[in-house]
Amino acid sequence: MNGTTKLRGMSLCLLALAALAPCPVLAQQAPAGDSTVLPPPSGDEPAPAPAPGPSLVLPNTGPFAPPPPPPPPSAENLWGLLPDWSRLPRTFFADHEIDILKPHLKAALVGPAIFPNGMVTSVHPPTATLNWTGAPRWEIGWFLPPSLGYFAFTYRGFADDGRQIVTALDGVPYALRSRLDLNQIAFDYGTVPYSFAPRWFVSGRIGMAAANVYFDNVAVSAPQTLDASNDYYGAGPHLRLDIWREFNLVPGLALFAQPDLMVLVGRVQQHYRESDLVDGSTIAGSFFLRRTQTVPVFTLRAGLSYTPASLSHWRFMIGYEFEDWWSVGQVPDEPSRGQFYTNGIFLRAVATF
Repeated sequence: MNGTTKLRGMSLCLLALAALAPCPVLAQQAPAGDSTVLPPPSGDEPAPAPAPGPSLVLPNTGPFAPPPPPPPPSAENLWGLLPDWSRLPRTFFADHEIDILKPHLKAALVGPAIFPNGMVTSVHPPTATLNWTGAPRWEIGWFLPPSLGYFAFTYRGFADDGRQIVTALDGVPYALRSRLDLNQIAFDYGTVPYSFAPRWFVSGRIGMAAANVYFDNVAVSAPQTLDASNDYYGAGPHLRLDIWREFNLVPGLALFAQPDLMVLVGRVQQHYRESDLVDGSTIAGSFFLRRTQTVPVFTLRAGLSYTPASLSHWRFMIGYEFEDWWSVGQVPDEPSRGQFYTNGIFLRAVATF
């Protein structure tokens, strides 16, 4: 009786303990409500969100760090048209050039001289060989807002002459002198350089030009003086193309070519004079004519350009120049002919400021 009672008491105790213990299966199937979510342990708490403001980026200075991203295009290079040597960061530019030229004048001026007594003679003095001369050239200009081009005003001129002794068909010696004077201006609009191939650039100009060309031939002997002169004024369109090729071996060094074309329309004025010494007195005859004439002018410059790294606002250029003026002394329906060409070297310095 006592043993049975003890076994029953132990069974009741075990059942009571089983009822009080939690069931793991039921705990896993219990619905997870908001009230059942417990906060994470203190060691796993998430970091607080950063306060708004500029972020600090630490530079990666490792040996294999990727290169920094390229900067955004600047205002001057908004269209991607400007090479490094001509980003045009300034407003104005100016350049000075000196040409060392050898002019070649072909002046076959032939015209009458009418004397007071009605006598008419033909005046046809020869042309002397001209000397080497220096031809200065000045240019000023200003740039338009980003990559819109520029305007430029240019002046160029020179004066040259040549002297020699010639002998006429009758054996009379003459002191011959020939002169050639040129004054030229141009006002142009230019485009910024455009890269059409790696390290190749092209730009252009268009505008108006005006020029005055004067030349004469004077032959003087003891009994006679012959004088024939030609004066031309004209204006017309002006076109120029600039082509550049840069080199990587020498930074700032480039090869360039500049073909240039003008077509001038203006007036040719020619004077013919003859003075003869007869019986101790001088008699003179003259003749004047004026005609309209079109004069094409072609110029080609080619050479090297260099921009020092320490003087990025300077550019120095050296090269060869050829220039040809057609029909500048030609008169329609008259036997006179006149043209000239020049060739030589030039030195130019360009500064932006």
